[in-house]
This record gives sequence, C-alpha cells and structure tokens, in this order.
Amino acid sequence: MAQAAVKLGVVELLASLSLATDLGTGQPMGHGLSTSLLAMSLAGEMGFDSTQLRHVQQVALIRFLGCTSDAADTARMAGDDELSFMAGFAPSHMGGSREAFRAMVENVGLGKPPLRRARLVAAALADIGEGAKGLAAHCEVGARLAARLGLSDQVIDALRHAYERWDGKGPFGLAGDQIPIEVRIAIVARDSDLLARSGGDVISVLRRRRGKAYDPDVVDVFLDLSPTWGEAEWSEVIEAEPDPVAQVEDLTDALTAMADFADIKSPWMRGHSRRVAELAAMASDLAGLGPSRSGMLHQAGLVHDLGRVGIENGIWDRPGPLGTGGWEKVRLHPYLTQRILSRCRAL
Repeated sequence: MAQAAVKLGVVELLASLSLATDLGTGQPMGHGLSTSLLAMSLAGEMGFDSTQLRHVQQVALIRFLGCTSDAADTARMAGDDELSFMAGFAPSHMGGSREAFRAMVENVGLGKPPLRRARLVAAALADIGEGAKGLAAHCEVGARLAARLGLSDQVIDALRHAYERWDGKGPFGLAGDQIPIEVRIAIVARDSDLLARSGGDVISVLRRRRGKAYDPDVVDVFLDLSPTWGEAEWSEVIEAEPDPVAQVEDLTDALTAMADFADIKSPWMRGHSRRVAELAAMASDLAGLGPSRSGMLHQAGLVHDLGRVGIENGIWDRPGPLGTGGWEKVRLHPYLTQRILSRCRAL
C-alpha cells in the first residue's frame, strides 16, 4: 500500500499525543505542553546538553502514554467515570499515604447515590494494592508504545519507570538516582503545572514533598528559577526542540501505535482502528481512487477514534442502551479527535 508523502516531526507527533493523554487522564488539553516547557527550563538550568534536553522534552510530553491501559478497571473501581477520578486524585498522587487515602475517599464514586458510593469506596480501599499494579501496567504499555514510535532507548527506559518516587515508594521500588533523571524532572514539572492550574500553593507542596516523592536537586532548581505559570503555546513547544529536528521515519507505523493507544481503552475495542483502516483502504482500492488516496484513508482510519480517550469508560463499556446524555458524549469524540490532530500541520 502506498503511503502518503508526509513529513512529520517527532515532537509534533508527541505534542499531539500529549493532547490525547491529557484527555485520557482527565486534564485540560495543553497540560502536557506546559509540562514539557517547564521541564526543559529545569533541565536547561541544570546544564543539560541538547541530547538530554531532547529526552526530557519527549518524556515530559508523553509520560502518560500508558494511561489507557487500565481505564476499564479504573472505571469499574471509580464508579464508571475514571476520568473524573483521575483528575481529582492527580494532585495527591505524589503525596503521602494520608493524602492519597483522603483523595481516594473523596473521588471514588463521584455523583453516585450514597449507598453505592459507600460500597465503591469500601471496595477500593480493600483492594488498594491494585493501584500499584495499574501504574506498573501504565509504565509497560507506555514503554512499548514509545518503542513502536521509534524513540530512543533512554526515553523508553524513562517511560518504563514513569511513576517512581525519590523515596522508593513507587510501583517498581526504584529510589534516588536509580530513577531516570528525565522522570525526576518531569514529575516536578507536571505536578507544578497541575497545582498552578488549580490555584494550589506550588511552592509549599514542592517543599513538603522534597526528598520524599521529588528529587531534592530538581526542587531546588525550581525554587531558584521561580517560574511563573502560563499556558504553553503549540509553537513554543515545537520550537523548543533542540537541533537537528527529528523526523518520524514511518508515519503509518506511528499512527498504528496511536490507534492501539486509543483502542486499549476498552476491552471491546481492541484492534478496532486497525480493522477500520484496512476496510477504508480496501474500499478505496475497489473504488479505484488510487494508491495515494488509499494510503491516506488507511492512515486516517488508524486515528479516527483518538478522541475516544476523552470520554469515560462508563459510556463505552456500558452493557445496556445509552441515554441522551451518553449519546451526546459519544458524539463529542470525533470533535476531540479533530482537536488532537489538527495542530499537526503534516496531518
């Protein structure tokens, strides 16, 4: 099958993916972009060379690439809406056990009747160890998808340990300098952006978690730098990439990885986007539209459902018919797909 002659920069592709992971973690689109710019500012202040800066940028953009891997399980635990749960829990994720416990109680079963919510909270607290397994799955899936995107071994290894903590209480128990420096920087940058967006006291939280979840050196650099929060512009992120600009070697392979990222969100949709892509290309061939058009339709089919990650699994995995509100959410997902892809000029 002929592939459309499209040149796409790696950072452009990852920036688009960051918009999808923002949606998949219940965050506003642009959170990953802002995180990446802040992470690069910290790395630059720490004297990183261009290769290290490239790794930091890429890890910060797609640290949550595995976020769809256990969406169905998280939705069942949280009461159908894993996105609201993850958004509410995120500021406490790198906090202490008491903070995490309180966030769990406050965010499981949001909007459910009191009795059902109490049952959901009790079940979640009784099975608290599943959270670490879920984070480990995120890391493994994120690393595998990064490998399929053709990213470097350093980036893949960092994503494999994306949720480790300085004190060794992360899913794999790495501590201190054992944790890839790209992850240590991305964690501080991400939480700083998260807290700033919600009006939280960034400095107070960083100081409290210094030497616990966060690398003390990274926190100290942040405190010295004293960055002011601002919404990142797409162009800023693209232009921040160190020279030379890296290009995606095989666009279809990259879009296939994006297809699988979307489809693993629901156990009922595994392989769906690949099959849509194959059928679209087959129909194009039968209609005699030519190899270039066929290749483009194949690529479009791969990513046609990316916006699905922005709709909670309680909609996609519902065993019965949807109501009016549910269908409105379903109708929203093509718009989200368009928003993810449209900033990439090559797409």
